[in-house]
Amino acid sequence: MALHYIAVASYYSGGTRIAWHYADSDSFDHKLIKNFLMRSKDVLGNVDLGIHKLSTSSTSWESVVEKDSFFKDVLPIKDYEDFLTLLTQDKKLTAVDVAKLLISNMALSNLKLQKLLYLYYTDYLLSTGKKLFDEPIEAWKFGPVVASVYELYKANGAKRINDDKGSKFTVVDGDVPPILAKFVSQPDSLEMFESLKRVITKYGDKTANELVNITHRAHTPWKNVYVPNCNVEITDADIYVAYKHHRDELYGV
Repeated sequence: MALHYIAVASYYSGGTRIAWHYADSDSFDHKLIKNFLMRSKDVLGNVDLGIHKLSTSSTSWESVVEKDSFFKDVLPIKDYEDFLTLLTQDKKLTAVDVAKLLISNMALSNLKLQKLLYLYYTDYLLSTGKKLFDEPIEAWKFGPVVASVYELYKANGAKRINDDKGSKFTVVDGDVPPILAKFVSQPDSLEMFESLKRVITKYGDKTANELVNITHRAHTPWKNVYVPNCNVEITDADIYVAYKHHRDELYGV
């Protein structure tokens, strides 16, 4: 008989579930399990892990799946440090995550997506003092751009981006489908959704060209740093300075 200790978690970047799988043919090393639990709390905070204990005929993962189909689509990982590293990287929001959130809410071209991504980042930064994501925002010819998101969706041109089909939701009403699980798991998820509501309410029905005009206004970060063909980064400091005395312009008509 073999004993299995399995800690399961959602892995949003991979679109699957992963697990730390510890198995022994004799008995559990309780010190190892205790170290894992302490380490996971230090690294992940209050992230919920699904803990499962079961016995099978062997220490193989195949025997686990054979006994319980719940584990069929779970990716097992033997080293718990590797498991925790994946979850740590997965926990942090990226600009692409935020872009997918916006795309799931409305019909967007790449240009309009970029403007809303910038306005969302700016609103969240000014209201909380925190970054929404770490990727740099750059001043391009038609306004602020996150290069990684642009590259992902540039093939769409001026057409509507089709991504995450069937995952529509209504931000204002607070509906939260599975596609938003990563956002919901964030410690500042309420602030994120409040910021998103403000941005969608103010700018959601505007055209891409109207949003370009808004991001190109006098005193805006783009206006202050733009240099043709240079793709200068718009820093958080640039945003703070630009809206220190002209914050109303962020929400102006």
